[in-house]
Amino acid sequence: MNIGFGDATKLASMIAKLLEDGMTLPAQEKIVELRKKLVSLENDYLDLQQENKRLSTMIERREKIEFDKGFYWIVDGQGAKSWPICPVCHDKDGKLIRMKDLGYDFYCHVCQFTQEHTKHSSDFGSAPPDSPWGNGAW
Repeated sequence: MNIGFGDATKLASMIAKLLEDGMTLPAQEKIVELRKKLVSLENDYLDLQQENKRLSTMIERREKIEFDKGFYWIVDGQGAKSWPICPVCHDKDGKLIRMKDLGYDFYCHVCQFTQEHTKHSSDFGSAPPDSPWGNGAW
């Protein structure tokens, strides 16, 4: 049931008029109708809030991800790349799965995607302090 604020305002005005005219039973029926519409309006509002939060998170996450040399990279505020993210998991499910450095290959433990790289892990910096992989070189 879609309802706008204007509908709720009109119902409230009708109720006030019915009460002024001494018509309490029709007013009570309108009050029940108004309550139902307000519950619907509140549910719509909560759904929109949730969708807004989801979209805001997606936008924020995309601003921190950069695609370079076959990988997605988490980028910090200064533009430094922190660690590679599996392109297969990211493209398929939007997941940020950190790839494991096997020396000269990166490996995804989720989808088993493997990609050769030319730099050693010490060239990529370290995981951020709040990373589940710890603070320091990965």
